[in-house]
Amino acid sequence: MQGFVPALLRKFTRVGAGFRYVFFDCPPSFTVLSYSILTNCDLILVPVNPDVFADRGLRILLEGLELQLQPHPFPKVAVFMNRARLYRGGFTRETRHYWELVGGICRKWLEKGIPIRPLQTFLPERADIRKSIPRGGRVPEDLRQMLRGLWKEIREFLGG
Repeated sequence: MQGFVPALLRKFTRVGAGFRYVFFDCPPSFTVLSYSILTNCDLILVPVNPDVFADRGLRILLEGLELQLQPHPFPKVAVFMNRARLYRGGFTRETRHYWELVGGICRKWLEKGIPIRPLQTFLPERADIRKSIPRGGRVPEDLRQMLRGLWKEIREFLGG
């Protein structure tokens, strides 16, 4: 299973698919498949929600990655706020508090030499999205713009 992801990526290359990016959605646990993915990726994208698990979960994830990925190099890690609660155009006090805690974790790991970046783009909590998409609805334009901004930050962090 450890060679699965490299073999899959080679197949994409051989068939001439020409993919520049391949996304794998992994659960926050370490399995043989996730190990194969994580040892062959350039970036780990970590969404955090504004709750008590934001900084704790990120710290546990990073500590686990550090243990599991040795001797492989640590990939870049980009962290963004998902389901951000907003008030009058900015984060609520609670959301800002949790994002500051996440920023502190990122700074500590950056000092250890881990390439980690908290992204400025966030995705807001939106009940209309949860209701709309399963019913065949479209993503509202303002959310599309936020997703484009998130993608732009990710590409810049990857260096391309």
